[in-house]
Amino acid sequence: MKCTYWLFVFALILMSCDSCRNDKKVAQQLTQTQIDSMLIAQNRNFHVQEKESIQKFVSEKQWPTKVTGTGIHYWVYENGTGETAKTEQVAMVEYEVSLLDGTVVYKSQPGEKVPVKIGHDNVESGLHEAIQLLRAGDRAKFVLPSFRAFGLTGEGKIPMNAAVVYDIRLVEIR
Repeated sequence: MKCTYWLFVFALILMSCDSCRNDKKVAQQLTQTQIDSMLIAQNRNFHVQEKESIQKFVSEKQWPTKVTGTGIHYWVYENGTGETAKTEQVAMVEYEVSLLDGTVVYKSQPGEKVPVKIGHDNVESGLHEAIQLLRAGDRAKFVLPSFRAFGLTGEGKIPMNAAVVYDIRLVEIR
């Protein structure tokens, strides 16, 4: 009988400890939920500020841009006569990439045609979308928001969370 009593007491202790652990898990989940909410709010604020910065940049440049559903601003300032680029094709481009402050970070060499396999190459997702808005021979300016460019990590000369400006010429499509 004593053995049964001690087993019962031991079982109660184990159950109460397990209950304590569950209470801590709930507290941790609430804390994680709060943290997630704060991060989401900060991300939304950043997105709004970036959108305003891009709009200000485009207005100051007086570029008559259009805006895609994903927030890419573009202006085709020289019209070509070729076909429109499509996924799976290879676009041969000349380009210059700069930041909103005008700092040129990358550019192709004069006369160099850089191949981009649309939908497959390891370039910014925004660039794949942008190239598909062009026809062979077009020259355009694109402003890619950071989430369509190099995002949180940045890349080489491009800082994290930076919008980028492409001046691009679609030379030909293969």
